Amino acid sequence: MAPTMQDAIGYQSQPYTFSYSCKDIILYNLAVGSSTLDKDSLSFLYENNTLFSPLPTFGVLPGLAWLDTLVNGGVPGISVDLAKVLHGEQYLKIMKPLPAEGKLTNVFKIQDMLDKGSGMVLLVEVESRNEEGEIVLINQVSLFIVGAGGWGGARSSSHTIDVIKSPSRAPDVSLEYQTSVDQAALYRLTGDLNPLHISPDAAALLGFKTPILHGLCSLGISVRQVMAAYAGNNPARVCEVKVRMSKPVLPGQRLKTEMWLEDEETVLFRTQVMETEEICLAGGWVKIIK
Repeated sequence: MAPTMQDAIGYQSQPYTFSYSCKDIILYNLAVGSSTLDKDSLSFLYENNTLFSPLPTFGVLPGLAWLDTLVNGGVPGISVDLAKVLHGEQYLKIMKPLPAEGKLTNVFKIQDMLDKGSGMVLLVEVESRNEEGEIVLINQVSLFIVGAGGWGGARSSSHTIDVIKSPSRAPDVSLEYQTSVDQAALYRLTGDLNPLHISPDAAALLGFKTPILHGLCSLGISVRQVMAAYAGNNPARVCEVKVRMSKPVLPGQRLKTEMWLEDEETVLFRTQVMETEEICLAGGWVKIIK
């Protein structure tokens, strides 16, 4: 019998590796806004600095290769057109800070498939282990597949990791960042080569007038600012991140990250496109180790 959509739930991939060096870390850190003008910049941009390390959200990169498997028909029961894929939500748990270079072994699992009517939400978990076999990262990606809904499936899942609505009061801290018109062209070199972020033709297929910035780039910018405001600019203190990508960002627009200290270990945040006043990252939260 031909595989069905139900066969895809619970599918687990074969292990695949992600190797990185200090050059990959520097490229990523630059792509999400690290600058030589920043306080503590050498710890993110100079490999011989004693505190050199990746930013926390570098941890979203090791598992990205699963998308190629999905698009190329490697998961039984699922056929996905990359031109119809939107990144909906992202969760990252950092079990152990990453060193300046290394090799990670990754396995992804299809956790669930949700019917949202106009599309399908695909929940994918990626587990990453270091060379000692320790789990160091857990990612959960929520993808929205345009036009793939309507089969009568479940609309919710026990695997969903919730966002948290931002408070109605004024933020405790607000920080701004001016993206470059080339921000997406730079960020895609970290591994996310979706043509939506560079090709006008690919962007038009999803209804965008121009290529848009990667949601994970906006996330990296915002978490970097949360880290600076609440974690002493120390990546090792950031252990969990969750966010919803709610609106697109165009390269060259200015972003404002608003933050609220929820409790001793939780910072809530949202990010606004200042030119349009639309919220591009919603319901975000970051767990901080004291």
